[in-house]
Amino acid sequence: MDQECFNGNDEACARQGTKYLLGDLPNMEKAFKLLKHGCAQLQDPTCCFSLAHYYSMKRESLTDASNSIAYAQIACVAPFDQSNPRKKAGAAEACLSLAKRKEVDYLRAESVEDRETLLKHQYHYFAKGCELQNGRSCVGLGLLFLRIPGHHSSSHTIDGEPQINYNSRNTAAVVSQPLTSTVSLNVSDEERLQREIGAIRSFQSACNNCGENLGCYLAGVMLSTDRGLTAEQKKGDTADSLEAIRDNLQDAAEYLKRACDNGEPLACQNLDPTLSRIEDIEQRLVFMLDKDAASRKPW
Repeated sequence: MDQECFNGNDEACARQGTKYLLGDLPNMEKAFKLLKHGCAQLQDPTCCFSLAHYYSMKRESLTDASNSIAYAQIACVAPFDQSNPRKKAGAAEACLSLAKRKEVDYLRAESVEDRETLLKHQYHYFAKGCELQNGRSCVGLGLLFLRIPGHHSSSHTIDGEPQINYNSRNTAAVVSQPLTSTVSLNVSDEERLQREIGAIRSFQSACNNCGENLGCYLAGVMLSTDRGLTAEQKKGDTADSLEAIRDNLQDAAEYLKRACDNGEPLACQNLDPTLSRIEDIEQRLVFMLDKDAASRKPW
């Protein structure tokens, strides 16, 4: 198996190198040789990411820590054959790991400037991981839209930032505060709207493209609370605005039902109130349209 790696079989490098690294009979020297060959010579992102793990486990010097980050970055951003599911998954996991590293650095940062820079780096890695169809990266990207001061600007502050555990599969553990309270009042309505739309699309991508149930739930929550609508649409004082709210709620109900059917109890709790709101808005629309028709009727 080792020789297959040096004969150009990148999958053998990844499989056997990881076995030496994490298996029952670890051999760090052999793991390094196979993974280094697979990464440097065969440009295999899974090997590069496992090599990052190797340096993370070694931890004998500051250079090891730097190498761990460097090889994770290579795994995340270096070009590779995206038609290969194993390589795609390896690259996506590397991007996710880098985003989570930035979260740790963010929590330790002391200055506002450092925190904003780290959020922008985190945005980059989450976006890349989501592009590679990693559901947790898409969820992280969506949550980041609700707290980042804009990856193009640093003129706003963010209040009520959620503490995030991107490893958790438990909804309550992922977001410690309601999504509706994560964006500060210190932003314009237009920026707030764009952030909400970015978050919704990221959660939808996690759900639709990656099968991430948490993404289904969060998309449903955002849509069910009228996120992604303009201030005028939220008023609900015209037929057009009511239709916009209804359409949002109908999409919300679909996502909540998917999450509920896949075992998310909070989605089940939110589904019935959402369906009730749809019914209420339908009745208001009928009344409003009938009233409008009556006012136009010649007497």
